[in-house]
Amino acid sequence: MSNIKDCLDTKPKILKYNQKISAIKSIPISAITIGRQGKKPVDIKLIKPNVFGFSDDGNCLKNLKILEEALSHNILIMAYLEPEIEMAKKYIEVFKKVGKGILYFQHVSKFETVELVRYAKKCNLNIYTETCPQYFAFNNKLENLKINPPYGDEQDNRAILGGLKDGTIDVIASDFAPTPRPKKLALHLI
Repeated sequence: MSNIKDCLDTKPKILKYNQKISAIKSIPISAITIGRQGKKPVDIKLIKPNVFGFSDDGNCLKNLKILEEALSHNILIMAYLEPEIEMAKKYIEVFKKVGKGILYFQHVSKFETVELVRYAKKCNLNIYTETCPQYFAFNNKLENLKINPPYGDEQDNRAILGGLKDGTIDVIASDFAPTPRPKKLALHLI
C-alpha cells in the first residue's frame, strides 16, 4: 500500500520500491494524491503501468474532483471511507457519473454501507468491497479499542456477516491496528 514511510506517489519512488522488493512477487499500490494529503493528484498516466491500483490508504479522499479525474483513467481506486457511510454515498455517485474504472471500498464496518454496495452491485456497478475480521467478530459493546473505522454495533456485525455470505462483501482483509496497541486481546465471537 502507498502508506509506507516514503509514500508511493511518484514513478521513481515506485520503481525504487519495486527493485527493493524484487525477490517478492508483489505489485504496489500508488497513492492517489501526493503524500496522501488529498490535495494534488499523482501523475496517473506515468505511474499506472507500474502499479496495481491507487489508494490514499488510511486517509479519505474528500476532494471528489480528484476522484472523478482518477476514475476517468479507468483505474482501480481503493477507497478508505471516513465518515464511512457519507463517503460511500458520495463515491458511488461520482463512480456512476464517470462510468469507468473499478471502485473498491476498504474496511467496511457499517450496515448502511453494506446496503449501499448491495444495491450498487444489483445495478451492475463495478464496485467491490472488503471488511476485516474485527468488524464481524467484535462490536462497540465488546471492545473499546480505538480503531479506524470504528467498531460498529451488533446490527453492523450481522450485516457484515450477511454481506460476506451473499457476496456483497468480496474480501476479508487483515488490517487490525488499534491505538494504543493492546498487550493482550481475547477473541469474542458473536
